[in-house]
Amino acid sequence: MKKLFTLFLALVATTALWAEDFLVNGIYYNKLYRNNVEVTYRGSSYNSYDNEYSGSVTIPKTVTYNGTTYSVTSIGEGAFSGCSGLTSVTIPNSVTEIGTSAFAWCSGLTSITIPNSVTSIGNRAFFRCEGLTSPIYNAHCFAYMPTSYSGAYTIPAGIKQIAGEAFEDCKSLTSITIPNSVTEIGTSAFAWCSGLTSITIPNSVTSIGDWAFRGCEGLTSPVYNAHCFAYMPTSYSGAYTIPAGIKQIAGGAFSGCSGLTSVLIPNSVTTIGNQAFAYCSSLTSITIPNSVTSIGEYAFYECKGLSSIIIPSSVKKIGSGAFEYCTGLLSATIREGVKSIPEGLFKDCYSLVCVTLPSGVTSIGRFYPCDNLDDTYGTFDGCENLRSINIPSSVTLIGSNTFKGCSSLTSITIPNSVTKIGEWAFYGCTGLTSPVYNAHCFAYMPSTYRGAYTIPFGIKQIAAGAFYSCKGMTSVTIPNSVTSIGWGAFYECIGLTSVTIPNSVTSIGEAAFADCSSLTSPVYNAHCFAYMPSTYRGAYTIPSGVKQIAGSAFYHCTGLTSISIPSSVTTIGAWAFDGCKGLTSVTIPNSVTRLGEGAFYGCEKLSFVAISNRLTKLEYDTFSYCKSLTEVTIHEGVTEICGFGGDYQGAFHMCESLRYVFIPESMKIINHEAFLGCDALTWVTVPHHTEVDEYAFPEHTKVYRK
Repeated sequence: MKKLFTLFLALVATTALWAEDFLVNGIYYNKLYRNNVEVTYRGSSYNSYDNEYSGSVTIPKTVTYNGTTYSVTSIGEGAFSGCSGLTSVTIPNSVTEIGTSAFAWCSGLTSITIPNSVTSIGNRAFFRCEGLTSPIYNAHCFAYMPTSYSGAYTIPAGIKQIAGEAFEDCKSLTSITIPNSVTEIGTSAFAWCSGLTSITIPNSVTSIGDWAFRGCEGLTSPVYNAHCFAYMPTSYSGAYTIPAGIKQIAGGAFSGCSGLTSVLIPNSVTTIGNQAFAYCSSLTSITIPNSVTSIGEYAFYECKGLSSIIIPSSVKKIGSGAFEYCTGLLSATIREGVKSIPEGLFKDCYSLVCVTLPSGVTSIGRFYPCDNLDDTYGTFDGCENLRSINIPSSVTLIGSNTFKGCSSLTSITIPNSVTKIGEWAFYGCTGLTSPVYNAHCFAYMPSTYRGAYTIPFGIKQIAAGAFYSCKGMTSVTIPNSVTSIGWGAFYECIGLTSVTIPNSVTSIGEAAFADCSSLTSPVYNAHCFAYMPSTYRGAYTIPSGVKQIAGSAFYHCTGLTSISIPSSVTTIGAWAFDGCKGLTSVTIPNSVTRLGEGAFYGCEKLSFVAISNRLTKLEYDTFSYCKSLTEVTIHEGVTEICGFGGDYQGAFHMCESLRYVFIPESMKIINHEAFLGCDALTWVTVPHHTEVDEYAFPEHTKVYRK
């Protein structure tokens, strides 16, 4: 474990997916349904390679590969993105769709014609194509207006779609005429057109994307048509009545209207978009009519003046964070209709006292791994004045961090319908003085508990952080009904001297017993090795039969000199041997299929490692700061070596003595800064097909292709 004070940093790292399926005549393709293909980029992401396309490119109608002929029907998302050397593209009339950011940042592109076969163009398709000096459109779609355009403009008749960000940042555009053939205006289509003073949306338009007119400071009147309300100038103050008949309040429509005090929404409205009323800090009154079926994400974010809200039974879906940071909100009622209460719905609503949830709701929040305790997103996270809540018997899941920081909560009953409780669901609920559990899950023990404790029989799950910082608890008896112990479940139980894990437990989370300094013997059962006291000295053999070495199990066992891992082990958890500075060699048996991030982080004396031939990926920080490591052989089967990613570093970060690395033919990608700080690595041989990301190796390392 890298930092115990921030607990377990659980980045959900997605395996790189290869975009292209094959290459023909310099163009990369990805197979779609039947015998159709899309043009795509090279590698695992659009920016894996610079300028894989340059000069003039002619896309064919059909392409033949391995004896099969495919129709080219689409230009995929980001296909040509960032190809600054691309000058012109010829698109065949077999193409019907151009994806999001397909030609974004193609600054050298000066010529392109979109055939009339194209009926759909994604957002930002031509973003920052500064070499294009004329509007780009066909009979159906308007795709791009050069940002240098000045004056009024009339969109040609017949066009149905104005693509997302088509006119974005056209600051000198003064007015726009939209023909009544248009049915859709995309996301941010006219964003930051600060000189725009006049626009009329015809009634043919039935869909307007989020933030379509964001930053249009020259518009001084509301923008809407018979169906959609698109934009209210942020300078508006006072009450407002949305015209009858309107069905959609577009995302961001009223965002930033800090002087808006109340809104009357007609019962024709069915959709309130994302951030529709965000930052309307003076809004004190709003009634959601029973015609509304959907409320978008962050729809009322930071509406600090709202004191109460009733969500009618017509609403079937509410977006995450819809009422986040509504600090004046005292009460909230959600009526029948909603089945899932989203994460962050009332996050940081400090004044919230009373909440009524509907019967029939099945989940509160979402189960997800927490990056850390300071970066969480529970449904009621930070509702420090919430005193009580009734959880309906229909609920089956309580998500991660759901009640985190609800310090005024004095009692809560979890119905037996709940079978899964997310990580740290009750962290910081200091007002709870009794254990919180039901027939299936043990969720929370007050940190003030003293003495021994027996977990009730029948419980299957001990949730993450359930006994966190129970410093006065001396022993715990876990019944043989328990099958999983969450990460950090007994973290900082410094008075715990005795614990026995029954063989019914088959899964133990990272740092489950971290900082349990009074435990003087290893903690394990027939399946899982959970904890080794940091005071341990010498060699150690993990018992045969163990399948999992839990994350942080040997954290900072600086006196550990060698470890024997049996061939029964299949998983070595994240940061399992972090800081084992005395460890000199390790053999990872071929039974191991999962090696967690940071598994051998900071093992400074580790000079030799034999890696399992069943691994497919070397995670972030796997061998970071293994300063004595001189040689590594990566076996066939490994397809990816992770690089820099947020709070994580590359797999071999700062292995300063590393001189030789064998890269197998199976390797698909070596990511950014995977070997940063490997100063002794002067050369490396890489298969010709392997994608080597920018700065994957030190600047002085010569990369040879084989």
